Parts: sequence; structure tokens; C-alpha cells
Amino acid sequence: MILRSTRALLTLATIATVPALADVKVVGPGQPFTSIQVAVSSASPGDIVLVKSGTYGGFTIDGVAVSVVADVGQIVMVTAGTGSIGVQNIPAGSFVSLSGLSARSLSASSMLGSLRVNGVHLDGFSVLVPAARLENCADVAFSSCQITGAPGVPNSQASSGGIRVQSSKMALLGCSITGGWGSPGVPTGFGNTTGGPGGVGLAVVDAEVFVSGCTIEGGVGGDGAFGTCSGGSFPSGGGDGGTGLLVSGASSIVRRLDSTFVGGAGGFGGGIPGSGCAAGDGSMGTNEVVNGGVVSTLPGSSRQMHRLDVVREGASLSVRVDGPVGDRIYLGAATATGHVFQPSVNGVQLYAGPARRIFLGTIGGSGFVTAALPIPNLPAGVLSITRQLQAVAVDASNQTWFSSSDVLVMLDSSL
Repeated sequence: MILRSTRALLTLATIATVPALADVKVVGPGQPFTSIQVAVSSASPGDIVLVKSGTYGGFTIDGVAVSVVADVGQIVMVTAGTGSIGVQNIPAGSFVSLSGLSARSLSASSMLGSLRVNGVHLDGFSVLVPAARLENCADVAFSSCQITGAPGVPNSQASSGGIRVQSSKMALLGCSITGGWGSPGVPTGFGNTTGGPGGVGLAVVDAEVFVSGCTIEGGVGGDGAFGTCSGGSFPSGGGDGGTGLLVSGASSIVRRLDSTFVGGAGGFGGGIPGSGCAAGDGSMGTNEVVNGGVVSTLPGSSRQMHRLDVVREGASLSVRVDGPVGDRIYLGAATATGHVFQPSVNGVQLYAGPARRIFLGTIGGSGFVTAALPIPNLPAGVLSITRQLQAVAVDASNQTWFSSSDVLVMLDSSL
């Protein structure tokens, strides 16, 4: 961890001393762009795609490092059509940021650069793929995200998982991940007879994963079909709940801090209990299945940071950090991303290079500390500046802990 100390009352002015000459593409009704994809396709490396409220089709970021962020207070639904977001072929030394969006699914592949996903909601679209899937990605971090796999449909005997990560390095920070509901059963003689199994919460295949402050659950099993036990109509059993964590591959490493993995509940059997015409409920899913690799539990509590992703010059950035009483909280801000597990602090450092350090305060009995940091005016001709944020906590025994992370986008007031 490399932090340059500054005065305790230092504002974010020093964070904005090295501007990045990035353009801002505004998307929304009556804006220069009405399609996120068109804005992304016209963007150059480092540009910001700022999205206003509305419903949009999916988009793919291919080979160009851009940030797609919902503006302050805007509801951005990437749900038209399949509502899928794709990120691929991002070069080393650059990053893509997705913030404040709601979409159906996210896929990332063949990335030497970094991907930051902050405050994103994913509700799976297809039982054929998990809500989020990563393959061959060097550095991915999800913060404060809610991800749910797609539910099964009748006769599919399938459901979608929450996240599947393969041959990648990933951090999950303050997230809720759930596998999809199992498919509903159908009566005997008309296809599958039982409810389908719930989806896997998190599947890890030959990947390195750090999980902090998260709840990860398998999907609920599908309910069985109702039947009367006459006229060829018979009830069917409920499906089994999905597995919370499924790990395979000899090179897999899963480290968890203050996180739970829970199997999904079994689906209800069809029929009327006690009537003599009822089918059994499904079984509870397994919390964890480890077929290869190593899963370890780290001691201590997670620290979570809450903040706005987008703020304009002249305004204030409101930051809140949750943690144990007595923690001294510092906000680290840097220009570059990183992804290094630090054994001495039981956490992952998600920025690289020198960082400014701003003292926010000490956590009291409320269990959190808040601060309002003034945003300076950006230099003339500069529309946006982007910084990587991650809080650092120092507890009463002088042990250091990393919080969840974020990407801060500072904008010119004209936007």
C-alpha cells in the first residue's frame, strides 16, 4: 500500500490536480445521444458516457476504455431487448467503469485491463447464461451490486446462476448475489414432473476471488405442479435449492471476509399436504461445494464505503464508511487501478501507484463516519476527471483494512 500523507482537512482539490482530457457523451431523451451503444461507439479512451433516466438497449464496449455512468438521481434501465452489457478486449493499463445501471446481464472477456462495476443491478434474462459471467479477465471488482440469476421457465428444468467467473481475478465487495429460481413443475404426462433446481449463487472455475461483506445464496427450487390425483392430473415434487458457492479447478482461490454462502430453499411440492394427493418439497441447497482449489475464511469485519459516483464541480462529495467503533478512516484516491491481495491487511488494494490520503474521521457508536468533501472547479477546458477511491481503516490495534472501492467522476458544472 503506497499512500502519501496529506493534511487531515485536505479537500478533494488535490485529487483533481492531474486532469485527464476526456470528453463527455450525454445520453437521454433530447440529448446529443439517445442510444448508449452509439455513444460508446463514438467514444475515445477515457471518455465518459453520462446517461439520463430512460430505458435503453444493451451495449458492448470493445477495445476502448470508457466509463458508462448514470447521472445523479437518474434511473437508467438497460432492459430493452436482451438488456445485455458486454465488455471485452480492454488493453492493459486502462479501465472500464459501469455505475448506477440496471440491466439483464453482464459478460466480460479477454481483458488485460480493469473493470469496475459499482451500484449495478442485474436480473438475469436467460437460463442459458448466468447474470454475470467473466472469463479471462485480469482485474474485475463489483461494489454494492445486486445480482440475481434468471428464473427457469416451465419444462426447462433449468435456472440461471448469479455469477460465473473463470480464469479471472475478481473482488466482490458489499454485494448481494442470488441464483435464479428453479423452473416450475408440470403435471405428470405433460413434460418434466418436478420443479427445477435453483441456480448457483457463485461459480468459480480456476479463478482468484476475494469476497468481503457479501451475501451469496443459491436460487430457490421451483415449485411442483398442482394435481388432483384424478383424470391423469398428478402433483409433482418441488425442485432442490441451488448451491451457494461452487468451486472447481485446481488453481481456484477463494478468500472470504465477513461473508456468507447459503444454499437456496427447496421448492414446495404440488398438491394439498395431508390430503393423500401431495408431492414432496425439494431439498435445501448446499451452502458450499468445493471440487478443487482452496477456500479460506479471513478473520475480522468488512468495511463498506458509500458515496455518489458522479459529482459536479462546486458541489460536495458525501462519503460514508461503515465499520467497527474506533476505526480511523482515510480516503485514498489515485489515478490508476490495481488488484493486489494484501495478506497483512486481509484485503484487496484496488488502486495502483501513489495515492492521496484524506482523513475522514473516527467511527463512533453509530457504526459509521461521514464526511462532505468540497469538489473544486475543474481546470478550464476540462469536462471530467476520474479517480479511483478506496477507504483505508486503521483499527484500535493499528491493523489496517481496505474498504469497498468506487470510481469517482467529477464533472464540469455545465453538464
